[in-house]
Amino acid sequence: MSENERGVESNKIRSLQNDHYPTDTLVKSENGRSFFKDTYASSITTFAESSFDLSLLCDFDYKGVDGWVEDVNEKVAGRYTTPVNTSINDQRYSSGPISSYVMDIIIGGQVRKKFGLVGFESNMEEVVGIDKGIHDSDDRKTLIDEFAENRHLDRAISRVMF
Repeated sequence: MSENERGVESNKIRSLQNDHYPTDTLVKSENGRSFFKDTYASSITTFAESSFDLSLLCDFDYKGVDGWVEDVNEKVAGRYTTPVNTSINDQRYSSGPISSYVMDIIIGGQVRKKFGLVGFESNMEEVVGIDKGIHDSDDRKTLIDEFAENRHLDRAISRVMF
């Protein structure tokens, strides 16, 4: 990643703090799992202090939600003087390749924010049938759009949008 790209996602997340932002927010990172988790870890206090409701869409990469939570808590560890972590509050939906959860951001032992987490048990590309060797960007967009019409995705997301 170039220096010009650093912080782009974090800056976009901060821009959503506007109290008059007219919509619910669902974020799906396209810059890789490690980058997504780093961005989440560096933005966790922004999430906790925000007035907007946030839902994250991510890939669990066969590790499940527990693996995702463990990974992000490792990234957060030591970044702040007050203990900060993320935990599962409640599973809201599960159907084959996709599930959703209400998550807690805990700072200093207190739940400071709840947010929605929707995860693909493997990864989005596999679930929607994208083959990077075959499908070009237009094909990928079409496959993602078709999957977005899927009732399972809609149910998973709607159950964690506050």
